[in-house]
Amino acid sequence: MTEIKINKYLYKYKSLENPNHLYHLNEQTGKIEFADLGLDALSKGMIWFSHLDNLNDPYESQVDFDTSRYFQDLNVYLSSLPQDNVPENVRRFLNIIKSGNVDDCKKIQLLETVFGKLSLKEELPRIQMRIQSQKQKLGILSLCEENDNLLMWAYYAKEHNGYCLEFSSSENHQMFENLIGNYNMIFPVIYDDKRYEMCDINPFYSPGGTYDDAVAKQRQLEITQKVFCHKSKAWMHEKEWRILFDISSFKLSPYSTGALLPFPAKLTAVYCGARMSETAIDALKDAVIKGNYGYMPKFKRAKLKKDVFGLEFEDC
Repeated sequence: MTEIKINKYLYKYKSLENPNHLYHLNEQTGKIEFADLGLDALSKGMIWFSHLDNLNDPYESQVDFDTSRYFQDLNVYLSSLPQDNVPENVRRFLNIIKSGNVDDCKKIQLLETVFGKLSLKEELPRIQMRIQSQKQKLGILSLCEENDNLLMWAYYAKEHNGYCLEFSSSENHQMFENLIGNYNMIFPVIYDDKRYEMCDINPFYSPGGTYDDAVAKQRQLEITQKVFCHKSKAWMHEKEWRILFDISSFKLSPYSTGALLPFPAKLTAVYCGARMSETAIDALKDAVIKGNYGYMPKFKRAKLKKDVFGLEFEDC
Protein backbone atom coordinates (compact mmCIF):
# COMPACT_ATOMS: atom_id res chain seq x y z
CA MET A 1 0.00 0.00 0.00
CA THR A 2 1.63 3.24 -1.13
CA GLU A 3 1.56 6.09 1.36
CA ILE A 4 -1.47 8.24 0.73
CA LYS A 5 -1.39 12.02 0.57
CA ILE A 6 -3.93 13.45 2.96
CA ASN A 7 -5.59 16.70 1.96
CA LYS A 8 -4.81 19.82 4.00
CA TYR A 9 -8.48 20.02 4.99
CA LEU A 10 -11.33 17.53 5.04
CA TYR A 11 -15.01 18.35 5.45
CA LYS A 12 -18.06 17.01 7.27
CA TYR A 13 -21.49 18.00 5.95
CA LYS A 14 -24.21 18.22 8.60
CA SER A 15 -27.94 18.88 8.62
CA LEU A 16 -30.11 20.51 11.24
CA GLU A 17 -32.80 18.12 12.46
CA ASN A 18 -35.36 20.92 12.63
CA PRO A 19 -34.17 24.42 11.62
CA ASN A 20 -37.22 25.89 13.36
CA HIS A 21 -36.60 24.17 16.68
CA LEU A 22 -32.99 24.71 17.76
CA TYR A 23 -33.34 25.05 21.56
CA HIS A 24 -35.48 23.47 24.24
CA LEU A 25 -35.93 23.65 27.99
CA ASN A 26 -34.41 20.83 30.01
CA GLU A 27 -37.14 20.34 32.62
CA GLN A 28 -34.81 18.49 35.00
CA THR A 29 -32.12 21.20 35.11
CA GLY A 30 -34.27 24.19 34.17
CA LYS A 31 -31.64 25.19 31.58
CA ILE A 32 -32.06 26.06 27.92
CA GLU A 33 -30.18 23.49 25.82
CA PHE A 34 -29.73 22.66 22.15
CA ALA A 35 -32.58 20.57 20.75
CA ASP A 36 -30.42 19.57 17.76
CA LEU A 37 -28.01 16.70 18.48
CA GLY A 38 -25.38 18.05 16.09
CA LEU A 39 -25.37 21.47 17.73
CA ASP A 40 -25.25 19.84 21.16
CA ALA A 41 -22.20 17.82 20.06
CA LEU A 42 -20.53 20.98 18.70
CA SER A 43 -21.08 22.67 22.06
CA LYS A 44 -19.01 19.86 23.61
CA GLY A 45 -16.30 19.72 20.92
CA MET A 46 -17.48 16.27 19.85
CA ILE A 47 -18.68 14.49 16.71
CA TRP A 48 -20.55 11.26 15.98
CA PHE A 49 -18.78 8.11 14.78
CA SER A 50 -21.29 5.61 13.37
CA HIS A 51 -21.18 1.82 13.11
CA LEU A 52 -20.89 0.49 9.55
CA ASP A 53 -24.28 -1.21 9.80
CA ASN A 54 -25.90 2.17 10.38
CA LEU A 55 -24.53 3.91 7.28
CA ASN A 56 -26.86 4.51 4.34
CA ASP A 57 -25.34 1.93 1.95
CA PRO A 58 -26.40 -1.68 2.70
CA TYR A 59 -23.27 -2.90 0.87
CA GLU A 60 -21.03 -1.50 3.60
CA SER A 61 -18.28 -4.03 4.45
CA GLN A 62 -20.36 -6.84 2.93
CA VAL A 63 -17.39 -8.87 1.75
CA ASP A 64 -18.27 -11.98 -0.22
CA PHE A 65 -16.91 -14.72 2.04
CA ASP A 66 -17.11 -17.36 -0.70
CA THR A 67 -13.71 -19.07 -0.45
CA SER A 68 -14.20 -21.76 -3.11
CA ARG A 69 -11.61 -20.26 -5.47
CA TYR A 70 -8.88 -21.00 -2.94
CA PHE A 71 -9.59 -24.70 -3.35
CA GLN A 72 -10.01 -24.73 -7.13
CA ASP A 73 -7.05 -22.69 -8.37
CA LEU A 74 -3.54 -23.62 -7.21
CA ASN A 75 -2.12 -20.13 -7.79
CA VAL A 76 -4.90 -18.57 -5.74
CA TYR A 77 -4.32 -21.11 -2.99
CA LEU A 78 -0.57 -20.44 -2.95
CA SER A 79 -1.18 -16.69 -2.71
CA SER A 80 -2.44 -17.30 0.83
CA LEU A 81 0.92 -18.62 2.03
CA PRO A 82 3.38 -16.30 3.79
CA GLN A 83 5.95 -16.54 1.01
CA ASP A 84 8.90 -15.39 3.15
CA ASN A 85 8.09 -17.79 5.95
CA VAL A 86 7.42 -21.17 4.29
CA PRO A 87 9.50 -24.08 5.75
CA GLU A 88 12.04 -25.57 3.35
CA ASN A 89 10.42 -29.04 3.39
CA VAL A 90 7.13 -27.45 2.36
CA ARG A 91 8.89 -25.56 -0.46
CA ARG A 92 10.33 -28.83 -1.77
CA PHE A 93 6.92 -30.48 -1.62
CA LEU A 94 5.44 -27.53 -3.52
CA ASN A 95 7.97 -27.95 -6.32
CA ILE A 96 7.11 -31.64 -6.61
CA ILE A 97 3.36 -31.15 -6.55
CA LYS A 98 3.38 -28.31 -9.10
CA SER A 99 4.88 -30.63 -11.69
CA GLY A 100 2.28 -33.37 -11.16
CA ASN A 101 -0.38 -34.23 -13.75
CA VAL A 102 -3.36 -34.20 -11.39
CA ASP A 103 -5.77 -31.23 -11.44
CA ASP A 104 -5.50 -28.26 -9.11
CA CYS A 105 -8.20 -29.50 -6.74
CA LYS A 106 -6.29 -32.74 -6.06
CA LYS A 107 -3.00 -30.85 -5.60
CA ILE A 108 -4.65 -28.51 -3.11
CA GLN A 109 -6.12 -31.44 -1.19
CA LEU A 110 -2.63 -32.93 -0.89
CA LEU A 111 -1.20 -29.61 0.27
CA GLU A 112 -3.94 -29.24 2.88
CA THR A 113 -3.05 -32.68 4.26
CA VAL A 114 0.69 -32.00 4.35
CA PHE A 115 0.56 -28.46 5.74
CA GLY A 116 -1.35 -29.37 8.90
CA LYS A 117 -1.28 -26.13 10.91
CA LEU A 118 -1.09 -24.11 7.70
CA SER A 119 -4.38 -25.63 6.54
CA LEU A 120 -6.42 -22.97 4.76
CA LYS A 121 -9.72 -24.65 5.63
CA GLU A 122 -8.91 -24.02 9.28
CA GLU A 123 -7.45 -20.55 8.80
CA LEU A 124 -10.20 -18.96 6.66
CA PRO A 125 -12.99 -19.24 9.25
CA ARG A 126 -10.67 -17.64 11.82
CA ILE A 127 -10.00 -14.75 9.44
CA GLN A 128 -13.72 -14.28 8.81
CA MET A 129 -14.34 -14.13 12.56
CA ARG A 130 -11.51 -11.61 12.95
CA ILE A 131 -13.02 -9.36 10.25
CA GLN A 132 -16.50 -9.57 11.81
CA SER A 133 -15.07 -8.82 15.27
CA GLN A 134 -13.21 -5.78 13.94
CA LYS A 135 -16.37 -4.60 12.20
CA GLN A 136 -18.32 -4.64 15.48
CA LYS A 137 -15.71 -2.46 17.21
CA LEU A 138 -15.20 0.15 14.51
CA GLY A 139 -16.80 3.55 14.33
CA ILE A 140 -16.69 5.50 11.07
CA LEU A 141 -16.38 9.23 10.53
CA SER A 142 -16.98 9.99 6.85
CA LEU A 143 -15.38 13.13 5.45
CA CYS A 144 -15.26 14.77 2.02
CA GLU A 145 -12.39 16.33 0.06
CA GLU A 146 -14.50 19.35 -0.97
CA ASN A 147 -16.45 22.07 0.79
CA ASP A 148 -18.26 23.20 -2.40
CA ASN A 149 -19.68 19.88 -3.57
CA LEU A 150 -23.21 20.73 -4.76
CA LEU A 151 -24.53 17.19 -4.31
CA MET A 152 -23.12 16.87 -0.79
CA TRP A 153 -24.75 20.18 0.18
CA ALA A 154 -28.05 18.91 -1.21
CA TYR A 155 -27.96 15.41 0.34
CA TYR A 156 -26.19 15.79 3.67
CA ALA A 157 -26.71 19.47 4.53
CA LYS A 158 -30.46 19.37 3.96
CA GLU A 159 -30.68 21.38 0.74
CA HIS A 160 -28.32 24.10 2.05
CA ASN A 161 -30.24 24.53 5.32
CA GLY A 162 -27.35 22.80 7.09
CA TYR A 163 -23.64 23.42 7.44
CA CYS A 164 -20.18 22.01 6.72
CA LEU A 165 -17.30 21.60 9.19
CA GLU A 166 -13.68 22.03 8.07
CA PHE A 167 -10.99 20.03 9.90
CA SER A 168 -7.24 20.46 9.52
CA SER A 169 -5.03 17.45 8.86
CA SER A 170 -2.04 19.16 10.50
CA GLU A 171 -3.49 20.83 13.62
CA ASN A 172 -4.82 19.21 16.78
CA HIS A 173 -8.09 19.98 18.53
CA GLN A 174 -6.95 20.91 22.03
CA MET A 175 -4.72 18.12 23.39
CA PHE A 176 -6.35 15.29 21.46
CA GLU A 177 -4.57 13.27 18.78
CA ASN A 178 -5.06 14.45 15.20
CA LEU A 179 -6.77 11.41 13.68
CA ILE A 180 -7.00 13.00 10.22
CA GLY A 181 -3.21 13.15 10.03
CA ASN A 182 -2.79 9.55 11.23
CA TYR A 183 -2.05 7.23 8.28
CA ASN A 184 -3.07 4.22 10.40
CA MET A 185 -6.61 5.52 10.94
CA ILE A 186 -7.69 7.43 7.83
CA PHE A 187 -8.24 5.98 4.36
CA PRO A 188 -9.58 7.22 1.03
CA VAL A 189 -12.57 5.16 -0.10
CA ILE A 190 -11.93 2.78 -3.01
CA TYR A 191 -14.63 3.09 -5.69
CA ASP A 192 -15.15 0.05 -7.89
CA ASP A 193 -17.66 -1.82 -10.05
CA LYS A 194 -16.84 -5.20 -8.53
CA ARG A 195 -17.48 -6.45 -5.02
CA TYR A 196 -14.47 -7.94 -3.30
CA GLU A 197 -14.21 -11.63 -2.54
CA MET A 198 -11.82 -13.05 0.03
CA CYS A 199 -9.35 -13.73 -2.78
CA ASP A 200 -9.33 -10.06 -3.77
CA ILE A 201 -8.65 -9.00 -0.21
CA ASN A 202 -5.95 -11.66 0.27
CA PRO A 203 -6.30 -11.30 4.06
CA PHE A 204 -3.08 -13.06 5.07
CA TYR A 205 -0.18 -11.54 6.93
CA SER A 206 2.40 -12.77 9.40
CA PRO A 207 2.94 -10.45 12.37
CA GLY A 208 6.09 -12.31 13.43
CA GLY A 209 8.64 -14.85 12.27
CA THR A 210 10.87 -13.71 9.42
CA TYR A 211 8.31 -11.14 8.25
CA ASP A 212 9.25 -7.55 8.94
CA ASP A 213 6.79 -5.99 11.44
CA ALA A 214 6.44 -2.90 9.25
CA VAL A 215 5.48 -5.08 6.26
CA ALA A 216 2.92 -6.97 8.35
CA LYS A 217 1.41 -3.70 9.59
CA GLN A 218 1.23 -2.39 6.04
CA ARG A 219 -0.61 -5.54 4.97
CA GLN A 220 -3.08 -5.10 7.82
CA LEU A 221 -3.80 -1.54 6.68
CA GLU A 222 -4.36 -2.71 3.09
CA ILE A 223 -6.84 -5.32 4.28
CA THR A 224 -8.63 -2.79 6.50
CA GLN A 225 -9.04 -0.37 3.60
CA LYS A 226 -10.30 -3.08 1.25
CA VAL A 227 -12.84 -4.42 3.74
CA PHE A 228 -14.14 -1.21 5.32
CA CYS A 229 -13.53 1.47 2.66
CA HIS A 230 -14.81 -0.09 -0.56
CA LYS A 231 -17.91 1.23 -2.34
CA SER A 232 -19.64 1.22 -5.70
CA LYS A 233 -18.58 3.79 -8.30
CA ALA A 234 -22.09 5.20 -7.96
CA TRP A 235 -20.78 6.98 -4.83
CA MET A 236 -17.68 8.51 -6.44
CA HIS A 237 -19.11 12.03 -6.30
CA GLU A 238 -18.76 11.93 -2.51
CA LYS A 239 -14.93 11.88 -2.69
CA GLU A 240 -14.98 10.25 0.71
CA TRP A 241 -12.27 9.66 3.29
CA ARG A 242 -12.91 7.57 6.39
CA ILE A 243 -11.52 7.66 9.87
CA LEU A 244 -11.77 4.17 11.40
CA PHE A 245 -11.62 4.12 15.18
CA ASP A 246 -12.36 1.54 17.88
CA ILE A 247 -15.35 3.06 19.68
CA SER A 248 -15.98 0.13 22.06
CA SER A 249 -15.07 2.11 25.18
CA PHE A 250 -16.96 5.25 24.06
CA LYS A 251 -20.40 3.69 23.52
CA LEU A 252 -23.07 4.51 26.07
CA SER A 253 -24.47 0.98 25.80
CA PRO A 254 -23.71 -2.24 23.87
CA TYR A 255 -26.72 -1.44 21.66
CA SER A 256 -25.58 2.05 20.64
CA THR A 257 -25.37 2.66 16.90
CA GLY A 258 -22.19 4.67 17.35
CA ALA A 259 -20.46 7.01 19.78
CA LEU A 260 -19.51 10.64 20.35
CA LEU A 261 -15.77 11.32 20.23
CA PRO A 262 -13.73 14.53 20.46
CA PHE A 263 -13.10 16.34 17.19
CA PRO A 264 -10.62 14.38 15.03
CA ALA A 265 -8.57 17.56 14.41
CA LYS A 266 -8.75 21.32 14.81
CA LEU A 267 -12.04 22.78 13.56
CA THR A 268 -10.71 25.57 11.35
CA ALA A 269 -13.90 26.79 9.65
CA VAL A 270 -17.68 26.41 9.65
CA TYR A 271 -19.51 26.89 6.34
CA CYS A 272 -23.19 27.80 6.55
CA GLY A 273 -25.59 26.73 3.81
CA ALA A 274 -26.95 29.26 1.32
CA ARG A 275 -30.48 28.76 2.68
CA MET A 276 -29.53 28.76 6.34
CA SER A 277 -31.52 31.32 8.35
CA GLU A 278 -29.82 33.99 10.43
CA THR A 279 -31.39 32.39 13.51
CA ALA A 280 -29.79 29.04 12.64
CA ILE A 281 -26.41 30.68 11.97
CA ASP A 282 -26.59 32.39 15.36
CA ALA A 283 -27.36 29.04 17.02
CA LEU A 284 -24.40 27.47 15.21
CA LYS A 285 -22.08 30.22 16.46
CA ASP A 286 -23.57 29.87 19.93
CA ALA A 287 -22.75 26.15 19.96
CA VAL A 288 -19.13 26.77 18.94
CA ILE A 289 -18.70 29.52 21.56
CA LYS A 290 -20.16 27.26 24.26
CA GLY A 291 -17.65 24.59 23.16
CA ASN A 292 -14.84 26.77 24.54
CA TYR A 293 -12.26 25.08 22.28
CA GLY A 294 -9.50 27.55 23.06
CA TYR A 295 -9.70 28.90 19.51
CA MET A 296 -12.41 30.25 17.22
CA PRO A 297 -12.98 28.79 13.73
CA LYS A 298 -13.87 31.08 10.83
CA PHE A 299 -17.54 31.35 9.89
CA LYS A 300 -18.42 31.61 6.22
CA ARG A 301 -21.66 31.45 4.28
CA ALA A 302 -22.21 29.73 0.93
CA LYS A 303 -23.25 31.99 -1.91
CA LEU A 304 -24.44 30.86 -5.35
CA LYS A 305 -22.24 31.96 -8.23
CA LYS A 306 -23.93 33.97 -10.95
CA ASP A 307 -22.30 32.77 -14.16
CA VAL A 308 -21.70 29.09 -13.47
CA PHE A 309 -23.10 26.37 -11.22
CA GLY A 310 -20.92 26.64 -8.16
CA LEU A 311 -20.38 28.12 -4.72
CA GLU A 312 -18.27 30.85 -3.23
CA PHE A 313 -18.01 31.74 0.43
CA GLU A 314 -18.13 35.02 2.30
CA ASP A 315 -17.54 35.82 5.97
CA CYS A 316 -20.63 35.82 8.16
